[in-house]
Amino acid sequence: MKKSNLLFLLLVVVSGATFGQNLESHLSLGTFRIPNQQRVEQPVEGFNLNLGLTYQLGENWTIGTSINHSVNQYHRASAANTPLLSELGSLPLEGKLLTDHFSLVFGRKLRLPWDLVAEFGTGIGMFVEENEFMEVVNFDRDRKVFTGFFRKTATTVDIHLPIVYSIKKVFHEKATLGLQGGLFIDSSGYSRGIFFGPRISFFL
Repeated sequence: MKKSNLLFLLLVVVSGATFGQNLESHLSLGTFRIPNQQRVEQPVEGFNLNLGLTYQLGENWTIGTSINHSVNQYHRASAANTPLLSELGSLPLEGKLLTDHFSLVFGRKLRLPWDLVAEFGTGIGMFVEENEFMEVVNFDRDRKVFTGFFRKTATTVDIHLPIVYSIKKVFHEKATLGLQGGLFIDSSGYSRGIFFGPRISFFL
């Protein structure tokens, strides 16, 4: 079973066992971007999927879990001059990041006019990041070139601080439509990504 399936199963089990009732399930699709190059070189805006279950603690407070899956491409310009055997051509410079953020979030709701609700929250979580890129091998000391390359996957696991927000319109206290966004800050203080997109939810 893939790690994303395992994390989502954990999300469902933990939320259901802990809260049981008054649950809001949501789905958000949108964009995911990495705002700096401290960890990733020349990142490109990617795709984001956010699934979550939130328990309504009362009129103003919530607690919930979510899993955020993102896919990003990036360009390793610093490896452009890597010496390769001429028959191999140039080294492919495109890399891919596959990341799952699992979060526990405490939220504060604000009631707005026209049945709108704004919510802000933070908490704690962990992420699993798979970095796929081409790695050179077999350096020929005489010709001063590498004679091959292969696809490598480097995995990073760390904790993160999630900061999330949403604004949504409630329909008959059964469903909502709106927008959701947020960011994830890793243990070194760097932003691991910013997501934003439309959101739909249903009360269970």
